[in-house]
Amino acid sequence: GKAVQTVTPASGSVTNAMLAGSISNDKLNTIATSILGSGAVLQMVYNIQNMGNTRSSGSHGSWIDSASTALSITPSSTSSKIIIGYFNIRGHTNGANRGSFYSIFRDINGGGYSNIGQSGYGLAESASNTGDNESTMITMLTVDEPNTTSQVNYKAYYKAYNSSGEYYFHHVGYAGSTDMPILKIAMEVAG
Repeated sequence: GKAVQTVTPASGSVTNAMLAGSISNDKLNTIATSILGSGAVLQMVYNIQNMGNTRSSGSHGSWIDSASTALSITPSSTSSKIIIGYFNIRGHTNGANRGSFYSIFRDINGGGYSNIGQSGYGLAESASNTGDNESTMITMLTVDEPNTTSQVNYKAYYKAYNSSGEYYFHHVGYAGSTDMPILKIAMEVAG
């Protein structure tokens, strides 16, 4: 047979630029899954955001973009799952029998946003039937299977619970302070 020869390159002779692009994302995902197993976190993106007061009024039967809540992740494999969450949203209502439904919407590579929660009620709600100026802490967390290696964009949406009046996606106080940030997080999990 043939002899195997091992050569150790001189220090600094192999650069990152020489290796760039030599291993595809699919190959990296396969390696990570085989070493770490299905369910391993492959990447995480997050953002902590001060939003101030985000308000709407009237009776809306359709979902409203909450503005400025976008978070993007690009999966390395079509079999990956994305754990997506929005935390510390302070839903608020100014009156009895009012409030909001909340949901997460997804856009793949600019194709348009669609609801990944329940179509009518979303993933969470804040409602008051007892009085004025009630706040509810909202958390939305779900597992998405986008089946793509293109960029996936997520946003939080909300809509009226009942009746007319003012309701808030996020309410941090009457002065409009920005001391209650929202945490947005997305994690790619090996499928």
